[in-house]
Amino acid sequence: MPCKVCQSKYRLLYEKKYVEDKYTYRQLEALAKEMGEKISKATFNRHFREGHHIENPIVKEKESISQSIKIIDEITENLKLLRDMISKMLQDESLFEDAKKIGALKNLLSEIRLSVKELFEMQKSLDIQPQASKEELIELVLFLVSDLDEKTLKQVKHKLEELMVYETRVRNLR
Repeated sequence: MPCKVCQSKYRLLYEKKYVEDKYTYRQLEALAKEMGEKISKATFNRHFREGHHIENPIVKEKESISQSIKIIDEITENLKLLRDMISKMLQDESLFEDAKKIGALKNLLSEIRLSVKELFEMQKSLDIQPQASKEELIELVLFLVSDLDEKTLKQVKHKLEELMVYETRVRNLR
């Protein structure tokens, strides 16, 4: 027997009320009655328990946005950890005497660059404005690495500028 909620012309309304407004099955049953339909709370329970509402594009989009925001938060936390690691490394006076430490520092900087790039891509796909502009983020990264030797600093700046050019080209293609 087909699901009464799925067959209802008010299906999207019921699903929106359940997902966004956190209606209970009893409230949904009352709403259905107001709309002139006889759908029991048990039918609403079965509809949502069996995942029929997952096919609703509003629900899919909301879940996708929620997941993307969690990823953005995780990337942001990772950037904070990377910044702290770089700060600690820069306090080590033997940093520039040890090739392994310099390599590790370059890897951390590369990870920051990739994380910032991924963060911008995700924010753009969700149409979220970053809290800081690209230029401000580049200035922050350059400040964090300002104690590096001139050659490495130029390489970092060049990579960041490449990232900005790449991001601008991608945006212009859309």
